[in-house]
Amino acid sequence: LSQKDLLIPFHAAAMSFTAFIIGSLIPLLAIMLSAPSWRFINTAIAMVIALSLNAIISTYETTNSTKRTIVRNVVIGILTIFVTYGIGALLHVMLG
Repeated sequence: LSQKDLLIPFHAAAMSFTAFIIGSLIPLLAIMLSAPSWRFINTAIAMVIALSLNAIISTYETTNSTKRTIVRNVVIGILTIFVTYGIGALLHVMLG
């Protein structure tokens, strides 16, 4: 193995970290800038936009289907919301 081959995991980790931070800013801004009555719907729309951008960027210069990746990311994101809400309801955690 060459030194260049050993640096690839660090590059992938740095890119994942950067993508997470940038991707999380979109819904976070929607939460912070929305009126309380619009907060849920604006955050959901922002989440779909962030996940779609993630899919578009991750399939750039690949042979993977961008549309399929967008659908997968959004469906998994929505399922994650329901699971998180379910766990919070199960543990009787309410915010707001």
